[in-house]
Amino acid sequence: PVSEASVDGYHNPRAVRMVRGRDSPEGFYRDSFNLESLKEHLLDPFKAGGEYRLHMFDYRVDSPDPSMLYEFKSGTVLVFDGVFSLRPELRGYWDLSVYLSITEEKSLRRGVQRDPGNKEELSRRYRARYIPGQRLYKEEAKPKESADIVVDNNDPSDPVIL
Repeated sequence: PVSEASVDGYHNPRAVRMVRGRDSPEGFYRDSFNLESLKEHLLDPFKAGGEYRLHMFDYRVDSPDPSMLYEFKSGTVLVFDGVFSLRPELRGYWDLSVYLSITEEKSLRRGVQRDPGNKEELSRRYRARYIPGQRLYKEEAKPKESADIVVDNNDPSDPVIL
């Protein structure tokens, strides 16, 4: 069996995510996710094998969501996705890693299109918090260099393995 999970289920509560300020790039990179919970409740049990249930945190409502329940059976292949997944403290969990590379401008456009809300405010926020936070991640974690496979995903209809 194959199961999918995302770092999005491991957001910190809003109060933790925003402790450095709503527009803080460092806050985006360092405070967005509860990595200890991710390791304790998903990655370590998954690596150990066996069956278990997993409850996730829904960042949109800022609380755990009991309807987001995952069950993994022994022998399951886990496909895990999410921003900052190749940071050093997580790398040892991946048997194979893929880094999707896109330009900052594409990231901005996709984020503003995808996320609900005022498009001007979203654009401002991406330029202040998210894109600089991604830069910090790239400088510190060097995800492109540590990935097994790097994909140019600027055109999702025509991805290119680099």
